[in-house]
Amino acid sequence: MTCFFWENIRTRAYATRCVYKKPWSTHSCITPAVFRRTCGASEKVTERVKGKMAKFLPVIGEAYTSVESLIYLGASGLAKVWGDDEAAEKGLEKAGNCWKEYSETNVIAAPVNMAVHKAKGQKGRVEEIQKSLGNAFEGVVNGTPVVGHVKGIVHYAMGDTEKGNICMESATRSAAVMGAGIVTGGIGAGLLVGAGAGITTGVAYDGVATGIDHAVNGDKAYRHGAMVLVQNPKNITPEELVGGVLGIAGDGLAGAGGNQLGKNIRARLTGQKALHNKYKNSQQLKESGTKARHATKITMDAAEQSKQAQANLSEPTKYATSLVEDSATGERGVGHSGKYRKQDRIDHHVERGYASEAKAKKATGYDQPSHLQATYEDVGQVHQLWPQAACAEHPAFDQLKKRSPNYSPENVKTATVYNKNDGGFHTRQRCENCHAYGDAMGKVVTDYIPDQTHVPSSGYVADGHMRAAVSGVVAAQIMRGGRRYHSHKS
Repeated sequence: MTCFFWENIRTRAYATRCVYKKPWSTHSCITPAVFRRTCGASEKVTERVKGKMAKFLPVIGEAYTSVESLIYLGASGLAKVWGDDEAAEKGLEKAGNCWKEYSETNVIAAPVNMAVHKAKGQKGRVEEIQKSLGNAFEGVVNGTPVVGHVKGIVHYAMGDTEKGNICMESATRSAAVMGAGIVTGGIGAGLLVGAGAGITTGVAYDGVATGIDHAVNGDKAYRHGAMVLVQNPKNITPEELVGGVLGIAGDGLAGAGGNQLGKNIRARLTGQKALHNKYKNSQQLKESGTKARHATKITMDAAEQSKQAQANLSEPTKYATSLVEDSATGERGVGHSGKYRKQDRIDHHVERGYASEAKAKKATGYDQPSHLQATYEDVGQVHQLWPQAACAEHPAFDQLKKRSPNYSPENVKTATVYNKNDGGFHTRQRCENCHAYGDAMGKVVTDYIPDQTHVPSSGYVADGHMRAAVSGVVAAQIMRGGRRYHSHKS
């Protein structure tokens, strides 16, 4: 077992075939001596797989290089125990080379490395590092949808069919993986579903590409992407193992990024854009200094809170929900109107301290003044039938007071929505009772747009999710290493 592991680490990591063209044996245990005789010290490499692109970005680069170097260190330790000092030294050298390669291809480390060599007057080394960094970046471009396709067309036009094929395959693969994630986001599925769809699509794509390559090129064909892992474990090099696993993780990342993009598209198709435009065109909102994006978010968040609260009731109920936010601390308070609280008392009368449902139904819950009533005693009831504290704003401010005791009304933004109990929500402007509190309720954004404006309940999707989606695809391509071919024939 140990000799197979070390034989694989040393031999297959360096070349697809040995210098003397002696075949790779999977039927006998080859000792280090045989390794030196067959593939020896010359270390000639054909199609050696390197994770240069995986080391391009911060964090990802450090993680990839750490795993890769640890594998070589572990192999070196096994060789030492086995008594092969030369092989152990070679393993240590390989582990060190991992970090050397990182220093030449990482977007942060490489410029620092170039600056050091430039200060020493080593112009040749500076040019070598520049070339390595450029190759890593080119791989990222190749795998970016649209950009990679355009680059491929340029290569075709210049007569470079091989590079054109690499760009087209890599960019198309990324588009397929991201597209699978977009579909999951479009139907409202979560991030994990998007990540799973990305992984499944990536593996399927690699399988098809490998099959086509084998049908066209026969013995000259190579395993593509994750297919390098679908073979006898003894034949997998450490670099292929790390690259294959991180490649699958990268597909998951791209799928998750696509999921966010799908949600972004879905949100715009389901009303978020329309609500945002209402706020964007509101002169009152502009005068209040509140951004339309923020007003849209807290309004949709209020609808989301209302939808979640509905699940706690035994029967459908129409009610209002207010969300208040202290922009200075980020703390929030959420409250529901009297109809909701009444049904909640009935449904949970024992937990609320009532002897029966009938007594819970008769109770008002307005025995004690709310925070707003206690703070602004001079504000009296205006509406003849509705008690002040029956409005959703009162319990919302009660909760905010507990979470942000020193809040200032000038930093507060308030949004109120009405749950129509048919799956739909709309904005609700303040009633006479609440209007009497004036600026004490902060900037009430739902007062600044027409009453009963539709509010989507699908959940707010930030514009940043578009950037997250693109970043996910780029990071995924980097983790995949931009590999089209691997060192093992299929």
